[in-house]
Amino acid sequence: MRPEETLSQLRYINCDVWFTCGSAHCWHAVFKTYDELIASYGETYETHRLKARMKCTRCGHVGATMSLQYRQGPGTGWGRLGG
Repeated sequence: MRPEETLSQLRYINCDVWFTCGSAHCWHAVFKTYDELIASYGETYETHRLKARMKCTRCGHVGATMSLQYRQGPGTGWGRLGG
């Protein structure tokens, strides 16, 4: 089993963080900054725990996917974090 990423490890990737509702019928997405996440959960908080506890503000579903939108050079684009 590979170790999970923590918020402090992902902070310096130079990307934005999006959470998408895990409900098959909603797919509501919300943007969060690393500063917001670290202020709320701390630098050592593991991303898999964060994805499991995110609650959708539209439908109330608990659980989300976490996507990173890269903002640098030819690597600009989307990447899904974890499963």
